[in-house]
Amino acid sequence: MGEKGLLLQYKDGVDSIAVMGKSYQYSVGTLLCDLLQGDSKEILLDGPKWFISKYEHAGDDVNQYSIDLAAADARKFLTNIEEEMPITVCMLRTILIDNIEKYRAVLDRDQVDVENLEVRMNNDLYNNDIRKEYLPGIIHFDYMSGYLKACYFDYLADVLDAMLFFYAEAAGETGTAVEGQDELRDRFLSELGTSEHIDGIAVRVIYSREEDSFYYQYEIRSLRALAAFEIMHMRQSKSLIRRCQNPECEKFFMSKRRNAMYCSYPSPQNYEKSCRDIYPRIKSEEKRENDAITKMYRSAQSRLLTNKKRHPESAEHYERLKKELKTHIDKEIAVKRGEMTVKAYAEWLDQFR
Repeated sequence: MGEKGLLLQYKDGVDSIAVMGKSYQYSVGTLLCDLLQGDSKEILLDGPKWFISKYEHAGDDVNQYSIDLAAADARKFLTNIEEEMPITVCMLRTILIDNIEKYRAVLDRDQVDVENLEVRMNNDLYNNDIRKEYLPGIIHFDYMSGYLKACYFDYLADVLDAMLFFYAEAAGETGTAVEGQDELRDRFLSELGTSEHIDGIAVRVIYSREEDSFYYQYEIRSLRALAAFEIMHMRQSKSLIRRCQNPECEKFFMSKRRNAMYCSYPSPQNYEKSCRDIYPRIKSEEKRENDAITKMYRSAQSRLLTNKKRHPESAEHYERLKKELKTHIDKEIAVKRGEMTVKAYAEWLDQFR
C-alpha cells in the first residue's frame, strides 16, 4: 500500500481524526456530509482528472519507472491543496495511489488478458453516463494516460458508490427520496453482505499509556467503506440527518433536533454566512414582500369592484379590466424572480381603476 489511510477513532457518537499533526472531531455522520457535498465533493470527483490530463499527450510507455513517477506526481499535485482540505486530500490520495499500485500487476499479465480487461472497462465506461462525465476518452494499458484512466476508473467506482449510497440513505431518512433511490439503497445494503464491498477498513487495538486503556483505531482506505462505517454508526446512535430547507442549498446535515431546518454550510445566497444564519432572515423578508404584494393586489381588486358599482354604464369596460387583472400572477412571479421591481408592479396595478 502506497499511502497511509484515514486514521479514525470512534467513541460515543464522535469520530476523532488526526491528519497532518492536527486533530478533528465530528459528530457521527457529519464527516460524510462534509466529504460528499460542496467543495470536497468536487475535489474528490475532479482532482484526479486534473492530474491525469498532464499525461494526456505524453505518450509515455507503461513500466515500473513511469508508474513510480506517476505516483510521485500524484502526491506532489495533491500536496498543493492538502493544507486547505486535509481529510479530503487524505482520502483522495489513498484511494488513487492504491489504484495506481494495484494495476502494476497488469505489466506481468498475458496480452490477451490485458486486452480483455481493456474491452470490459471501456464497455463499462461507455454504458455509464456518470463515469463518462468525469472520465473522457478510452482506457488503454500501453501508455501512461490510458493506464492512469484505468486507475481513475476504479477510483471513480469507489467515490461514486459512496456518494450514491450516502444520498440514497440520507434521502430515505429525510423522506425526500426520488424515484430509484430506495432501490439503490437496498442494493447497496445487500452488497455490504459480501466482503468485496467492505474492503478498505483495517482495525487495530491501540493501548494508551496516558489513559491506561485500550481503544480501536480504524484505518480507512475507501470512501465506500467510510460510508458503510458512518451509516452503521448513525443508525446505532440514532443520529438525526436533516435536509436544509433553503431551496437553493438542500444539503444534508446532522442535528440533535428534529425540528432543525437549516444547515451550517455556506449559504448560496451569501457564501460568507451559513444557511442557518441567513435564510430565516431571507424568508422573513420574502414574507413581508409577499404580504405587501398581496395587499397591493387586493387593494386594486377592491378599487376596481367599487368603481364598477359606481359606474354601471361602464360595466363592459370594468369586466375587461377584471380579466386583465387576473394576469397579476405572472407579474408576482416576475417580482419574486427579480425580473420586476415592487414599484413597477405597483405602477402596473395603478391602471385598474
